[in-house]
Amino acid sequence: MRLAGWAVVLGAALGVVYTVSPLAIAFALVMAPPCWIATRGLGVRERRWVAAALVTAVGARVLAIAALLVMTNPLREQFLAPFPDAQFVVARSWWIRNLWLGLPIGPFYTDWVYRPYGESSFTYILAFIQTVFGLAPYGVNLISVGCFIAGSLLMFHLARRSYGPAAAVTGLLLLLAWPTFFAWSVSVLRESTQFFFVALVLVSTVVAVRERRWTVRMRAIAAAGVALYALATLRAGVLVIVVMGLAIGMTIRLATLRWWIAAVALLALVAGGPRLVGQIDVRNRVASEVQLAASRHLGHVNMPGGTFKLLDKRFYMQGKEAPFTMSFDEGIRFLFRSAAAFVLVPLPWQIDSISGLAELPQQLLWYLTIACAVIGLGWALRHDALVTLMLAGYTLTGLMVIAPNNGNIGTLVRHRDMVVPALVWLAGAGLCSVVARTAPAVREVDD
Repeated sequence: MRLAGWAVVLGAALGVVYTVSPLAIAFALVMAPPCWIATRGLGVRERRWVAAALVTAVGARVLAIAALLVMTNPLREQFLAPFPDAQFVVARSWWIRNLWLGLPIGPFYTDWVYRPYGESSFTYILAFIQTVFGLAPYGVNLISVGCFIAGSLLMFHLARRSYGPAAAVTGLLLLLAWPTFFAWSVSVLRESTQFFFVALVLVSTVVAVRERRWTVRMRAIAAAGVALYALATLRAGVLVIVVMGLAIGMTIRLATLRWWIAAVALLALVAGGPRLVGQIDVRNRVASEVQLAASRHLGHVNMPGGTFKLLDKRFYMQGKEAPFTMSFDEGIRFLFRSAAAFVLVPLPWQIDSISGLAELPQQLLWYLTIACAVIGLGWALRHDALVTLMLAGYTLTGLMVIAPNNGNIGTLVRHRDMVVPALVWLAGAGLCSVVARTAPAVREVDD
């Protein structure tokens, strides 16, 4: 009788939750199996750490989404979103859904549906989900939570096989606690979904390279292909970063498998490098890309909010056409400054607002993560050269693409988070290497 009573209470609670948000029930059903599978095969202490981290991370995010619902004033807004971009994404998905259902939305909103600004497959996915489950401006945030947790677990198990439990758990804790990733994962911005597909590409690529069974290898290749297609429809720039980064990592790994391969590769680079750089077509293409990046940088500098400058002074005084008169020396200075800004901006002493002070803890965490990742690079290479080079290649390519195309601090922080999931595992390896050198013996998280 007592058990039956609890069953009735549980059923009533689930009915209330489903009435308020059907997506919440769907989220629980979808997330429970991966989280349970993720803790299988772990040691007792390691399982406790991972389970506690997952419960805390998911619980905190669900509470944050619930807080948005509680703080909504129906007299002032239809729904509350943590960021203006997130509010626009949800509204745009509603307009698309209404068009699919034949509901009139007016010419102004119809025009916004087909504008290229912010166009992404993610909006259509949200529209489809809300066509099935009904309008859910808060429930759709759970999609970002699910994608973030799933991507984190994929990377955790990859890092565990490559670097061991201690480094993997350290990286997982760091990633789950990363402040801006918390913000992205409680909104319907593309960052969390994008991270999941990047993690899927990386893990699938490693499986395709190392797996001996052709059936498993072909499934991994298919998964990587689907994830790359999804990334191309989400945000085209990320596809370039992922493909180039993994290609760089795998090429370096291939070139270092044998000493004679490394020798041949070095000889080819010495012989063909200057000739390639000397070709006028190559030089013009590189110069054009640098000039376009400088032009985008100027556009970011003219945006509202905190900005930073990378070009020589004349470019900020001579107008929009100035970047296309850039000399070789000016381009080199611009690229070096952009790389330094990618790591350093915003400098703590440049913060001059209350909102900027809120970014200070994460900025200090970013510096610490960079330092630990650099320290751990050698240790990680000795444990798993392929995965380490792929993570490093992805980070390097992210720097090359993101750094020169930014000039707004908020935009830089948001785009820079693309490489954080690669750096945290190298940072975990760095912390393990420091402990290994300073302690007589390192106890693994696993019993």
